[in-house]
Amino acid sequence: MRMVVCFLLIVVLRTNSLSLPWNSLLSFPRLQVRIMLSRFNDTSAPSALRADAVCILSRLCSNHKDNQAGFRRDGGIVSLVSFTVGTISS
Repeated sequence: MRMVVCFLLIVVLRTNSLSLPWNSLLSFPRLQVRIMLSRFNDTSAPSALRADAVCILSRLCSNHKDNQAGFRRDGGIVSLVSFTVGTISS
């Protein structure tokens, strides 16, 4: 299920085939954030998929207070900082 939702979000991001706002694609905004965070945190996923997850997270959280709060609550900032620090030190 998570892969299907992730794939659909990536397709919409790349094709802009829907005229719906990002946050109305699913009726569960926090679920979207959780799915994208888990995809980003999956170190076995290809880097392109992880990069897409970050782009989607950015769009989901842009001007959306509930998604921003969910991102912080689900450890998104810690994940991004850890990834950034790990990338710079390598």
